[in-house]
Amino acid sequence: MVIVNNTSNIPLWKYSRGDLRKTVAMSSDGQYIAVGRGDGKVSLFGITSKSPLWTYRVGEDLRMMSISANGKYVVAKIENIIYLIPTTYKPPPDYSFVGIILFSIIGISVLALFLYSLFYIIDRRVVNT
Repeated sequence: MVIVNNTSNIPLWKYSRGDLRKTVAMSSDGQYIAVGRGDGKVSLFGITSKSPLWTYRVGEDLRMMSISANGKYVVAKIENIIYLIPTTYKPPPDYSFVGIILFSIIGISVLALFLYSLFYIIDRRVVNT
């Protein structure tokens, strides 16, 4: 997606990504650009940002999107649900790495317990013979 100056065709802002865009909105002061994507997510960009300030999942059937006149909210509509997302929205932290670490620790512990039990059984059999 490229925003160009209408008098000189000079790109003012550019963002490229492979997913399909469904709808685009720009705040009246030109500071924010909201992009509705084909995967059901809305992303907000600052006019100077190269990556989204945030991304919010609304649903696959995104039908309409706009930015409020005061630039404080992104409005997205799917079927009969209207989302009012503040431009100051902060996504929750991604704790998926914690699950991976815990899964790894538990997996290693189970493996160690299995090997210890196996060697204990083998050792007991060798001693008793």
